Amino acid sequence: MANTETGYLTVAVSGAKGSFPIEGAQVRVYSTENDDITLLKTLITDRSGKTETVALPAPPFSASQRPDSGIIPYTQYIIETDYPGYYRVQNINAPIYSGVTSIQNVALVPISKADDIPYDDIRFNESMAPNL
Repeated sequence: MANTETGYLTVAVSGAKGSFPIEGAQVRVYSTENDDITLLKTLITDRSGKTETVALPAPPFSASQRPDSGIIPYTQYIIETDYPGYYRVQNINAPIYSGVTSIQNVALVPISKADDIPYDDIRFNESMAPNL
């Protein structure tokens, strides 16, 4: 189904497990339609650690009103966040619904000089069922 409507996204970036906002973090939003990854937006967080709210293509609202239709009622995006001195975080398959403002919380993890872990991304698949 075509993305004929609009959903909205705000990203809130923090450090120390949400204890303080991170100003100046770079946030990139990618589309994953047709197995192509395309950069749509590059945003910078403000002093409250939040990006501006951006409009993104989404399927029609009516798709969410018929669970038996087999139509996915949201569009999935990749949200990539990084800031110097912290591991880059990727939120994969973040859903955006028509008419809804989604808030994606991102808690950055500092890179320690004592870490034996090579620099890499931290990835969260937002569409996976929780492992309860």
